[in-house]
Amino acid sequence: MRSSIFILIILLNILTTATSQENKNYLDRHKSYKLEQEFFENSLYGATRYGYGKYIQAKNPAINDDFSNFKDDAAAMAAIAGLRADYMSGENELLSFINKKYPDPVTTPAIMELGNYYYNKKWYGKCIEIYEMIDPDDLTEYDMSEVSFKKGYAHFVSKEFDQAKKELSRTIKIQNIFYYPANYYYGLCEYFTKNYKAAVASFEKVKTNSVYKSFVPYYITQIYFAQGQYDDVIKHGEAALKDTDLRNRKEIRQLLGQSYFQKGSYELALPHLEYYEDNTEKLTVEEFYQLGFTQYQLKKYTNAISNFKELSQLNNKLGQMANYYLADCYYETGDMVSARAAFKYVSQMDFEKGMQEEALFNYGKLSAESGYEREAINTLIKIEKSSKYYTEAQNIILELLENTSDYASGIQIIEGLNPINDKLKVIYQNLALKYGIQQTNNGDTDNALVSFEKARKYQLTRITAAQSLYWTAHITHLKGNYPLSATYLEQYFSMADGITWMPDESTQSLAYYTQGYNYLQQKDYKKSEQNFKNAINLFNKDASKIKNTSVSDQVWPDALVRTGDCLFKEKKYNEALDFYNKAIQKKKGSQEYAMYQKGMIEGLTGEPYEKILTMRDIKQTIQTPNMQMTP
Repeated sequence: MRSSIFILIILLNILTTATSQENKNYLDRHKSYKLEQEFFENSLYGATRYGYGKYIQAKNPAINDDFSNFKDDAAAMAAIAGLRADYMSGENELLSFINKKYPDPVTTPAIMELGNYYYNKKWYGKCIEIYEMIDPDDLTEYDMSEVSFKKGYAHFVSKEFDQAKKELSRTIKIQNIFYYPANYYYGLCEYFTKNYKAAVASFEKVKTNSVYKSFVPYYITQIYFAQGQYDDVIKHGEAALKDTDLRNRKEIRQLLGQSYFQKGSYELALPHLEYYEDNTEKLTVEEFYQLGFTQYQLKKYTNAISNFKELSQLNNKLGQMANYYLADCYYETGDMVSARAAFKYVSQMDFEKGMQEEALFNYGKLSAESGYEREAINTLIKIEKSSKYYTEAQNIILELLENTSDYASGIQIIEGLNPINDKLKVIYQNLALKYGIQQTNNGDTDNALVSFEKARKYQLTRITAAQSLYWTAHITHLKGNYPLSATYLEQYFSMADGITWMPDESTQSLAYYTQGYNYLQQKDYKKSEQNFKNAINLFNKDASKIKNTSVSDQVWPDALVRTGDCLFKEKKYNEALDFYNKAIQKKKGSQEYAMYQKGMIEGLTGEPYEKILTMRDIKQTIQTPNMQMTP
């Protein structure tokens, strides 16, 4: 009995000792757990990881059924500590823990930690993937805000704007440290998806925040610009420029310049556009055009030229427009050569039909002003009747053709037109006449006859048709075809009847003179006499108007002599003597011959003494007289 009690006492002592030891171990483990927590909170991640490692490896106290929960927490904290300490194995240890325990809630801190790690490393794809393992509804409000913002930002950076908006929308109304960044990036998402009204609403929430107030004005002004609300761009943009810390100042000034440009306020636009140019390494083609056009509108042509030239090689609509205004700038600065070249280039571009047509007209007009008559005419005749430039183009063509010295080209151009109006027909007559006279003077009488025939084609102006008949008669006379020449001159007299003025080289007096020779050569002395008399009568009538000395000194005296010859042939000696005396009195042309003929008549009429006197006068007048009579 006593021995049984002794044994029982011993067993009780052993049990009491063991229990006391277990209690001591349990308390020590809790103390260690708390200590590692303090290490972690003080960023002693190496010590934390080491301590939690030992904690996990220790034997479980028999009296603690829930120790496994502490062990799981310790494992999570150890893995997190390793990650924060930048251990190479930290990421894998944390992933291993998550994969082992997920979906146990114990993994939530680990998932958040790994998500933050990926976020800070800018590994946004991994960040999104790991955060997907968390249900935001299982988190505290703050943790939910953090996860939603970072996950939303990761989607934003990946340009997944709809997904980003979905995440950010969970926290944009919660007033914590994520409120302003969440609203800022939510606004950017709305901006990039063109939900401008919602974007502005978000930006308005953050525009007073010290972090974002210098960024927001750019997006707000850009939104208003995209919507064509140029007054709002100007209102917000001009106000934003007062902020010395403003970001994107250059871009905002560009938007202001473009807005003023769209409103036609070029003077206000120019300083902003020039500021943007001065602070930009290279403008885009559209920016070059806007700046150049603004300078063009303000008559700063030299500056505009340098900007338009940057676009002169573009083979598109913008290039066509730039070259058009470049041409006008050259014109305004007096560089006609460059202006013509630029207008011609624009006229060959068909992106903008109206501008092409206007450039074609300007090229033709400028060619005319610069003396390139043929090029001007060949260009302007391309302008169609439906064009608003047609009438002016036709007037220029008419003026050029009327004054051109290139008769052959003018004739060819008009002959290529179909139909032609009466004005062109008149010009055609005049050109053909002038060309015929030119050919005659150059000895090309065969082609001259063709030109004179063209001059009579329309007969809208009698004076031109009459002249062409005269010259045709003149040439056929020179060629010895006297009957045909006489026929043309008869047509001339009919056409010229009533015309009060004719050029000196084709007057009626000269026509009668030539006609007199036509009949003289045909030995029709009566008709020849009459035509020479008609010529003499007109010479007498227009004596004060005769400026051509060859007419007054040669033709007129010769007409008197030839009239005398005709009368001589008709044996009308007294009348013939009268005309010879008049020729002698002229003391020009065939004076000696007239004196000789006078002597002949005096001899024939029985006045030998007078004949002797006349012959003596001839000897005194000349040494070797020309006494040949035209048969």
